[in-house]
Amino acid sequence: MNDSTHLLTSHPTLVSGPAYSPKSRTQPTGMPPSQQVSPTRPILQSILDTEATTITASNDISHFFQQSRVYEIEVQSRVHETEVQSRVHEIEVQSRVHEIEVQSRVH
Repeated sequence: MNDSTHLLTSHPTLVSGPAYSPKSRTQPTGMPPSQQVSPTRPILQSILDTEATTITASNDISHFFQQSRVYEIEVQSRVHETEVQSRVHEIEVQSRVHEIEVQSRVH
């Protein structure tokens, strides 16, 4: 018995479908083949759902880091702007001090 057969026979609740029999692994009579449920379908669907959840979480994390980086750039920009304004103010003060010194010498 291979692993997938063992999994299906030891855990019949993993398989959905009407009147599933782990021993015979056949669908009830009277069901057309198009309506028969594959015993591995719920397991595969669970894997796909997990993959989708993982991708969604990964996208959310990526979006968070992108937003975090944008915020970091905005903060750095604001810090730089403040430093520039501070330097401009410092130059204006030095200029005013120099102007006062010149006027003082003239008088």
